[in-house]
Amino acid sequence: MPVGYLIVAVTAAFLLLPTALRPPVDQQSSSAAFSPDAPPDDTPPEALLQAIRQASSSTAGATVNDEPPPPPEDPETITVQGTAPPPKPRAVRNRCFGENPPRQTESIYSAVCVPAWTGDDNGGATAFGVTKEEVRIGLTIGESAPEPEGPIPTSFSDTDTDDMHDFIVWQTYFNERFEMYGRKMRFVLAKQSITDEDQQRQSVQKFKEFGAFAITAGGYGQSSSAQAESVRQHIIDFGSVLNPCSFYRNNHPYAFSFIIDGCKARSMHTELACKQFAGKPPGPLNEKKDLLMNYEQPRKWGLILYQDESHYGGTQAYVDDMAKCGVEFAAKQEFNLTSSQENIAGTMAKMKQAGVTTIIIATEVYTPIVLTAEATKLQYFPEWVQIGLEIPDSARLYDQDQAKHMVGLAGLEIPRIKTDRDYYRAYKEIDPEGDPADVAFRSLQQIAGGIQGAGPKLTPATFWEGLQKLPQRVPEPIWSIGGGYGPNDYTYMDYTSLIWWDPAGKDPNSSYAGAWQFVHFGKRYRPGEFPTGPVPWFDKTQSFTSPPKGSFG
Repeated sequence: MPVGYLIVAVTAAFLLLPTALRPPVDQQSSSAAFSPDAPPDDTPPEALLQAIRQASSSTAGATVNDEPPPPPEDPETITVQGTAPPPKPRAVRNRCFGENPPRQTESIYSAVCVPAWTGDDNGGATAFGVTKEEVRIGLTIGESAPEPEGPIPTSFSDTDTDDMHDFIVWQTYFNERFEMYGRKMRFVLAKQSITDEDQQRQSVQKFKEFGAFAITAGGYGQSSSAQAESVRQHIIDFGSVLNPCSFYRNNHPYAFSFIIDGCKARSMHTELACKQFAGKPPGPLNEKKDLLMNYEQPRKWGLILYQDESHYGGTQAYVDDMAKCGVEFAAKQEFNLTSSQENIAGTMAKMKQAGVTTIIIATEVYTPIVLTAEATKLQYFPEWVQIGLEIPDSARLYDQDQAKHMVGLAGLEIPRIKTDRDYYRAYKEIDPEGDPADVAFRSLQQIAGGIQGAGPKLTPATFWEGLQKLPQRVPEPIWSIGGGYGPNDYTYMDYTSLIWWDPAGKDPNSSYAGAWQFVHFGKRYRPGEFPTGPVPWFDKTQSFTSPPKGSFG
């Protein structure tokens, strides 16, 4: 499969929407995204990828509360006939939602509801990117996006592009719903390449010129070299995916993410592989389709993973983890999108030649389009154990004879009909007539929560304190994400589910066939909790693709 095909495929991944888990480890990962609906199955793969590339050209429960809301303001002590009136509560910006603790917005991931700020002195320019009136948040957009770089408007215009309109909707929503202590969020845009490291760094320089306090993406995260440049410039990078925990630790307080860090992800990935598959013969996952494999001997393992400037050390970490259960890799392959794209070519031939029966794959979600096509061309049908390729729109583009042999982890919410999802309902509060896409909402929601929790004197350090005030939560309801921030834990997500690909499955937001099935109806696990007994892979009676309608949060 030519490398150019890979570049097109992976470019689509980064320019579309978010993915969940990707390259892992105290050292690795990648980024990716998806389009609202995959094209029909009978469209040639090249045309599918080109369509995705063109479509993306304009933009790249129970709760536990350790931090209760601030107490009411001291009551006025007016005495009437010797009896003091009840305390006078302070107003909040909007009504609170739920309880234990009450939330600032309807979303179950929202910050704790706080009283409205009535002070006069917010400290003014308390940090780079912060003034008395504004806190500037950078959003990356694609290189060919028509939107101009720089601060976006504060009001709507008939000449706004669709994406600019959406950016203004989100800017309006967060400013109206969260307490910013006399400031307003102001989004600033800069274009960012997927494959050009120098341009990625230059885009961060533009954000610095525009005065960005933090940067996230019009998708889900910055490109790797841009992430590294952001933290070097002491601008907060929010939205990285599966970076090593050392990346967050060494660059504190300038690197955070809603997506799980690479250490926890890799730990769960290898725990699953060891407990379920190590030391056992292949066959259950690939239906014994490959006639050249030995189904009497234990599995032979291969490793494919993404490594770059911000995702590093993954190979050795996987080698060490799998050695604990007696596994030695017969073949390994690293690659990335900037300096080693060519390394992915011939990967499947390498795996087949080494006799690999089972592949641990930790990449972004679109490179497997190339890998699975190449494997089938070679009449090679391995088992695949993946680290979070749970975006159905991309999996529909995989060779389906390969995809149906994929099992692994999923970190994002179990898919729900979009009208039940918080990003959709939040958008409709501002624009009832619009049709939103789930682009940067989750990262922006977390940033808004961190700013609110920081209080008037906003700095990177108080922003981190604000993130830690977001309630820790377990994954209840079952479709939801559990987690939170805390000491030495700079990413939100702490749990994953087990999934397998069903070519005939039905995603709630697509008319096309193909969906990930969630084992045990979506039960989620933390490190150390994965089952050792049989898992009902490929059993639809023990799985589902989405929860019932009406499950909002």
